Amino acid sequence: MQRHWSEQELETHWSFSSDEFALIPNREASNRLGVAASLKFFQLEGFFPSSAKDIPSVAIDHMAKLLDVDPKAIADYDWQGRTGTRYRRRLRTAMGIRPSTAEDFKAVEAWRGIFRTPCMRGIGVD
Repeated sequence: MQRHWSEQELETHWSFSSDEFALIPNREASNRLGVAASLKFFQLEGFFPSSAKDIPSVAIDHMAKLLDVDPKAIADYDWQGRTGTRYRRRLRTAMGIRPSTAEDFKAVEAWRGIFRTPCMRGIGVD
């Protein structure tokens, strides 16, 4: 993830639509900012952050300003505990996404097999 963001990029990638605002809990500042950061990070990277260190500080500052909370509140968010797990589950549901399963990996392997040509198998390309 890039660490330097212009004002325009922050506005484009780290601001919230009205639908996204509805997903952010009206709870403690740490939960509001943590959930918001998780949502936007997921939209950009395709996975959830494991801690605030994964998110550029300028993005945290930008989101905190939009949410009217102290950016330092992010330090109190429970990224890996029950709270973080619960909010990640809610975000996945809202976005129509579920965690990958063993069956998903099998399907991807089968799909990859369709595109392998006989000449590629002989040269060690799997």
